[in-house]
Amino acid sequence: RPSPPPERGRHTFRIPRLSSCIGSKTLPADATRTKATLVTDEGLLAGVRYGVRVEVTNAPDVTAGQQDGWRLETFAPSGAGLDGSPQPVRSNPDRVDGAPHAGYTVYDAAIAPGGLGVHVADIRPTGRKTRVTVFPLVIPVDATADLLVTAPAGYVWTFEAADFEYRRQDAGVNTGFVPGVQATLPIRSVPVAPTADPKNELTIPLAA
Repeated sequence: RPSPPPERGRHTFRIPRLSSCIGSKTLPADATRTKATLVTDEGLLAGVRYGVRVEVTNAPDVTAGQQDGWRLETFAPSGAGLDGSPQPVRSNPDRVDGAPHAGYTVYDAAIAPGGLGVHVADIRPTGRKTRVTVFPLVIPVDATADLLVTAPAGYVWTFEAADFEYRRQDAGVNTGFVPGVQATLPIRSVPVAPTADPKNELTIPLAA
């Protein structure tokens, strides 16, 4: 029997009466199956927030094209296209449409449990400034690339150079340090708060 109509706009609902999920190649020349086709016995209703989770095998290597390849499309039973994402699906909702390399990609190595912590001093929706502490930060391999810190959508990095603290507390260092760190973060220069979208992304230039 048909699924009861969901309450629109308030909750996330699973895909109705999913009959199959088939993996296939996006292009005939592709070496792997990069397309998942979900077939339903019922149509999707407008204005309803749906969600789906599908397992995928991560790529063995990092390539720039991975970030521009995530797309979502819907089709009629005849196979005719109905709707789809005109731009790659963004990993950061605050990024503008069409921004290069805005999607998802794999990582060379994963941070071990306990190797990353983030503390926000005040999470009340006040619209006021608050202090964010990233500690601990323990990476599994040496890195010389810049460090990108992405806050949730809607947050804005706003600070002055004197507000950025990254040093280890040594003799004579009374300000600008983070309690408990073992080493000073090796930066080329103090980062600057973003002035253009996405303003929830902060790039910290690390020394080579």
